[in-house]
Amino acid sequence: MSDVIAKEANDLVMASDEALVSLFEITVGSSTLYLHAENTENNIEFGGNNYVPFPMIIEGIDIGGDGAMARPSVTIPNVESVLKSDTTINSELGITDFDIEDLIGERLTRRQTLSKYVDQTGTEYEFPSAVYVIDRISSKNSLMIQLELSSPFDLAGARVPSRPVAGKYCPWVYKQWTSSNTDVRSACYWKSKKIQGSNNPFLFFTIDDEPLIKTDLISANAWSSSTAYTTGAFVTHEGLTWQANVDSTNKTPYEGSIYWKICRRYTIWASNGNYSLDTVDLRKSSYVFHSNEVWRISRAHISSASTAPSATSKYWMRADVCGKLLSSCKARYQGVFHNSSSNTTHGYSKSDTFDTEVSLPFGGFPGTRKFR
Repeated sequence: MSDVIAKEANDLVMASDEALVSLFEITVGSSTLYLHAENTENNIEFGGNNYVPFPMIIEGIDIGGDGAMARPSVTIPNVESVLKSDTTINSELGITDFDIEDLIGERLTRRQTLSKYVDQTGTEYEFPSAVYVIDRISSKNSLMIQLELSSPFDLAGARVPSRPVAGKYCPWVYKQWTSSNTDVRSACYWKSKKIQGSNNPFLFFTIDDEPLIKTDLISANAWSSSTAYTTGAFVTHEGLTWQANVDSTNKTPYEGSIYWKICRRYTIWASNGNYSLDTVDLRKSSYVFHSNEVWRISRAHISSASTAPSATSKYWMRADVCGKLLSSCKARYQGVFHNSSSNTTHGYSKSDTFDTEVSLPFGGFPGTRKFR
């Protein structure tokens, strides 16, 4: 509020041209309705906007320092059907296909000034504006509609944050964020290449955070109880490939071991390839690389060009799937590359080595109760 209008408001007597004028702004989607309820059929210009005459009464505005926040109400005539059908009014208000429910959740701003400051050019003086959110339709009949307002700071019944709270599991869409797709706001920006660029290798993981590694990148001998293994060493045992998490001797590899983790190996898909399906444990089935993705066979078939892996194929399913855990996020974003001069297209992370200076974009709330 400017000093000029504040001084005038404190005068004991106000001139006839200093009557109080109330102006209203209501957002409807991307449009704003500029309305006034003064005793005139003419538009009122103020602040570069034309306020259209529209009968409305706002009641219950109260400012207090204690107790619950005031919830004013605004009463307007029931002209919903008129606004829907009258193209002239629609055009003047700047709206189309109006529905009263469209106002729920929108903002109503009341501006007040003195009558001598409207319909003129130059500096506009006004009192502090009051902003409210249209909370609900409190009553409606054939003559009028009453809307209940709330303060934007009235958080009673609000849910913060405004999305479901998942404690242990991330709800973000895996590998779906792009800078050009502004509609996707809760998506993971992992793209299988930790550092974007054609000269950087792919990194893939299963839903259990098991590394997916191209077969010819590693060599592994059968595990032996008498051999001392160092961190990062690869072995084969009971038909699976394992990588050592820590230095160990005589520690048998098994799923869940703190000494070993399972690594799934893939080959480049070929139309004449021979791929196997393990019907007991699908995770032991064949994995292939095709179209910059790793796929796992899901149905036995004879390989041909018509059975190439794809998102719509009934023979294959994506093998690179996020486990939605903090460990899944950590494996991808904080994983450290194993440098390989012989292959710059495919790679894998060093065993249990992480770059903890990289922040994790985990979309869950680990401090809350865990559920799935």
